[in-house]
Amino acid sequence: MDMGSKAILTLSVPALPRSAPVAVSARPDVLRTFVLAVLDEWTEKVQNADDELLAAVHRAELERLGRVLRLLVPDAFDEDGCLS
Repeated sequence: MDMGSKAILTLSVPALPRSAPVAVSARPDVLRTFVLAVLDEWTEKVQNADDELLAAVHRAELERLGRVLRLLVPDAFDEDGCLS
């Protein structure tokens, strides 16, 4: 990212006051695993959608997430933009 900031992964519990963070990590391997899990989850949603419209909505979200996560966690992707 050009803004001088670094992506971090924060685990929080919504039931806690102000969704207080339980744990935080900026480790590249943790971020890479998170990216893989998120994109895998949305890929499954596309594949398991009950109808064409829902599949299209999930596919759009999968594509949006892919673009955003490539910007936030570029180390999770190779030169061609594929997950590494």
